[in-house]
Amino acid sequence: MGVINRFYDVDNKNEINALDSQLPTTRIGHQGIALLPGTDWLLSSAGTATDNKGRFISLFKYTSGNIPFYVKVIKVFGDDYDGKAIAMPFVTSDGNFLIVSSKKDGKDVLRVFDLKKLNITSSNDISSKYRNEWNISKNLTSDGRFFQAMASDGKYIYLLSGNASQSVKKLYAYSLDGKLSKKIDYVTLGQTDALKAGNQGHWEPEGLAVDSKNDALLILFSVGDKGKRLGKIYSIKLQP
Repeated sequence: MGVINRFYDVDNKNEINALDSQLPTTRIGHQGIALLPGTDWLLSSAGTATDNKGRFISLFKYTSGNIPFYVKVIKVFGDDYDGKAIAMPFVTSDGNFLIVSSKKDGKDVLRVFDLKKLNITSSNDISSKYRNEWNISKNLTSDGRFFQAMASDGKYIYLLSGNASQSVKKLYAYSLDGKLSKKIDYVTLGQTDALKAGNQGHWEPEGLAVDSKNDALLILFSVGDKGKRLGKIYSIKLQP
């Protein structure tokens, strides 16, 4: 079941505090959340209540202390795509594009939609209205790494992979036309802090976002022993 939490930065002290949360629901899935620009609508991966959930995303409004208000599913992939995958939707920081992921024939796929050409809040099926799509390099998820998060500034799409072990993480960048423009195969950001945070060495990439004001990428890692996990956010400068 999916749970959404809201956090805020108290007096800009770089300590993120929990504000409230939404009740768990099978209508919302694991990984991926986005805010539609200029609205209070949220997008997420579809949950287990949806058959072949990997082909759908959920549209809803956040409701503090309750189940989400008005949930509907939108089809973003056809029937020849993996129904067990995670769509992991996000909207580019410029608000122009929706990007989703899936699997087809065992390969990870990215698909781009132009939001200016869609009325997404009133749509049930946009699976044939995508701008373009391509297969992600299999090297991103080699050696037991998982595709964990993605973000975009509207020019490049940044993909993050890794697992909870001390093995290095990977960060790739694609243009919106699917050209692989940058590969970082040895991301060690936060590794030292993870070793200090507990006895298990837990160091798992959980989130990625674009900080447009500071021209940077924000990477969220989960660190610490089970039951005492912390989220640590790191910033790295964007490079062309």
